[in-house]
Amino acid sequence: VPHLHVSWNEATLGKTVAAAVKELREGRPSIELSPRSREELIFAVWMLQPGEDRTVGRRLKQVLGG
Repeated sequence: VPHLHVSWNEATLGKTVAAAVKELREGRPSIELSPRSREELIFAVWMLQPGEDRTVGRRLKQVLGG
């Protein structure tokens, strides 16, 4: 099953994985990640519908400050 794994240096970015998971879950649209997302974000991309990849990318950029 395909997954997207996203990791970063928390000290450099100033944001923990837990904080990013919370922001993605509580944002609009709400994005739920794999429950294994403890040291990195894990997206189960096989469930995405056409066009949702852009929505996820946009939210990820907002949360990570890109």
